[in-house]
Amino acid sequence: MSRTPSDQNVSLSVWVYGFCEPDKFCWYSIDLGQHEVSRELKRPRIDDVDLLSHGPVPKEIGKIIEPILVTHSKQYSFVVVALDHSIYTLGGTDPYVIPFIAEPYIQCLDTNHVDKGWKQYTMDNARIRPQVAGLDGKIYIFGGDEGFDESVSPSAEVLDPLTGKVEKLPKGYEDNYNLLGVDCVLKRIVFLPYISHHVTEQEASLVFFYYPVIKAWKEESHPALVNSGLQYYACATHAVVGSIIYWFSDFQVEAYDFVNRKLYYSSVVEDLPGYPHDWEYAFRLLFHMSEDYFCLFGLLTFVDDLKYRQIHCTKLRISNCNTNSKLTVSVLDTQTYLIEGSIDFHVMSALLVQVTFGLLDQLALGKRQSKRSTNATQEKASHAASATQEKAANAAAGVTRVKAANAVNATT
Repeated sequence: MSRTPSDQNVSLSVWVYGFCEPDKFCWYSIDLGQHEVSRELKRPRIDDVDLLSHGPVPKEIGKIIEPILVTHSKQYSFVVVALDHSIYTLGGTDPYVIPFIAEPYIQCLDTNHVDKGWKQYTMDNARIRPQVAGLDGKIYIFGGDEGFDESVSPSAEVLDPLTGKVEKLPKGYEDNYNLLGVDCVLKRIVFLPYISHHVTEQEASLVFFYYPVIKAWKEESHPALVNSGLQYYACATHAVVGSIIYWFSDFQVEAYDFVNRKLYYSSVVEDLPGYPHDWEYAFRLLFHMSEDYFCLFGLLTFVDDLKYRQIHCTKLRISNCNTNSKLTVSVLDTQTYLIEGSIDFHVMSALLVQVTFGLLDQLALGKRQSKRSTNATQEKASHAASATQEKAANAAAGVTRVKAANAVNATT
């Protein structure tokens, strides 16, 4: 996911979500800070610790975080997408009802106003496990199935959250292709083929784009993608920056430019804390923060006698793609967090959300700025008053000296 916030009051947060109990869904927020990353960040040394200790959790293992929101839900097989500062859950089914019946509902949470709860929309088509993308303030929904008949794929549609209206989209290739991401420069949604032994090399090279502005599908051939890590890893780990998609696979970063149709790659990133064993079986996501700064999110194994799930948020700097197809990756900083839960705790995924300062923060900021302005004005006025007083005193002293001189002259 790519973000290019311009407002200085915008920060980025990774929201982690999953089932903490059979019917209880937990949401955690990890603040990545302002979108401008400090150029002075350095990777701290992380000492080896006994990850299966039976005493108190060592500080080196990570910081325990609590859920910011807990919802009671029986919905399974739904999908989650972020659009600006809101989170949307779409579709799903109740696993306790057989045969499975798809749900048509979309739930929306404004992360700036979590206290207001969820707002509900309704799709024209009920669906399980749809493919979704957010672009230009709208949610695009493709495919999925209706539950009782997986061979039937609902038609695609788009939701405008501002109006609540849902509009049908033209039928395309979403049934046989995997939604990869959004090209924010060319305003298109990217689909790659599902890879199987039935797919020919020519079929594997095809990429389909949906253009919302003209409501049309287009097909392109990208032979460089055949047998690349993109088709095996990027659907779970990718970050789109303009028309370039980055992904993390086999401990290295790769990238593909859909405009220039060129593949880029880095050397193995050995500076990752816990490399290689901590990351070997980790669930990994790559998020774009700003410019050439990224966050590699890793959901690791249980630690401290299976009481906690460990999370690494590692900030990377990835050089711009150049002519020799080589990427340079620098590890800048790593923060480690712990989510408390039993062995049954299932984290589904994580997503990047833009978070703006709340109203109280804005008011407090305004008050601080007003106070600084008032102090500056008062200080300026004080300096002016002091200068006036000094000028008046000097003038008075001059008059006194003239009078004294005149008096002496008169006497003589």
